[in-house]
Amino acid sequence: SRRHVNPATLRALLFLLERLLGQQQGAIAEKLHQDILLTGLLELLDAQQPCGELPPSYAHRKAVVDRVKQYVDAHVDTPITMEALCELTHVSRRTLQYSFTTILGISPLQFLRLTRLNRVRRALRAAEPPQTVTEIATYWGFWHLGQFTHDYKQQFGECPSQTLQGPA
Repeated sequence: SRRHVNPATLRALLFLLERLLGQQQGAIAEKLHQDILLTGLLELLDAQQPCGELPPSYAHRKAVVDRVKQYVDAHVDTPITMEALCELTHVSRRTLQYSFTTILGISPLQFLRLTRLNRVRRALRAAEPPQTVTEIATYWGFWHLGQFTHDYKQQFGECPSQTLQGPA
C-alpha cells in the first residue's frame, strides 16, 4: 500500500519550488536553494514509498512460529509439549496459539500433528521389510492407530499401508 502525501506538504513544496526558481542570486543562494529543494523532494519521495515495516505484533508472531519450526526440526526424536514450546519462545499458550493462527492458519497442535504425519509418510516410503505401519506410527507418537489412519488418509488421500507398499 502507498502512503498519501499530505496536500499541505505538497502545496508548500510547490510554493517553495516556484519561489526558488524565481530567485537566482549568486552561488551561495543557489546552493542553499538546492539544499532546501533537495530536502523537500526527499521528504516527498519518502512519503511516497510503500510502507515496508510490518506491525510489531505480526513480526513478533512470525518470529515465534519460526523459532518453533527450528526447534521441531532440530528435535526430531523428542516428544514436544505445548509447555516446552511456550518456555522456548517465552510466550503464553494464548500468544503461541495466536501466532500460529495468524502466520500458518492452524493451531500449534495441528502443526505438530501435521509435522509428525509427514515424518511418518517419509518413514513409510523409506521403510524396508519387515517394518510395519504400527511400528512406524508408534515410533512417531501415534498410539491410537484408528485415529492415526483416519488423519493420515485425510491428509494424504491414501491409507498408510498403501504408502508402505509403494506405487502399484
